Amino acid sequence: MAESAKRRLLYQLVGLGLPIVGREQDPAEGLAFEFLSSAGGEPVTTGHQDGIIAMDLAESDDVHREGVRHTMGEPYRTVLGHLRHEIGHYYWMVFARDEGRLSQIRWLFGDDTIDYADALKSHYGSGRQTGWEQTYVSAYATAHPWEDWAETFAHYLHIRATLQTAAAYGLVVTGPAVAEGTPMAETLASTPDEDLDDAPFHAILADWLPLTYALNELNRTMGRDALYPFVLAPAVVHKLALVHRMVTQVAREQEAVA
Repeated sequence: MAESAKRRLLYQLVGLGLPIVGREQDPAEGLAFEFLSSAGGEPVTTGHQDGIIAMDLAESDDVHREGVRHTMGEPYRTVLGHLRHEIGHYYWMVFARDEGRLSQIRWLFGDDTIDYADALKSHYGSGRQTGWEQTYVSAYATAHPWEDWAETFAHYLHIRATLQTAAAYGLVVTGPAVAEGTPMAETLASTPDEDLDDAPFHAILADWLPLTYALNELNRTMGRDALYPFVLAPAVVHKLALVHRMVTQVAREQEAVA
């Protein structure tokens, strides 16, 4: 499962045109993956450090992962989600090399010079902030600007990948019958497009939200929880839009020097 998720992640990054520098090319900060298992009793922390993404293979076990999800109070937890989150940390490192981009990130996500260890200790000690939904995509995003960026970046990758897959299968949402002939019908329609690089984020969101409504109802029809258990507040949309702009800018820069 972990290897399959990694391949899906790398396929998406290549499709987005983002730079992927291997460890052999850059021994100091090149990208590499370490898949370890805590099943034998040795503790393993899923995380990122200087380009190395570590993954606890115990997360591939559905029972273990679901137990942790409930313990942590998370609405969503998957192996692919972990990898998308950790690659977000990697691209903070890559994007932050440009002072202009770093200042934009800090303007929306906050001061990343705050001590990270102290911030995590405070987060786990005091619990989730009240009203975090108005500003953050997840409760964990409140822990530190680095985590806010990584959670938002991962969410952006969720959106882009799902819309691309929906477009590849020709999925179209025209809205529920109760909305036909009303102004609401247009806002409930979705025609996903595979090529979203030049689209403004509000156009991406206009296709994304109706698709999630449909997917959630399909899941509920099968007796399952909502597939997409998130609500995107305006502040979160602004953060996602910044990620979109930076991803497309960096991809164009990569294409120009290729």
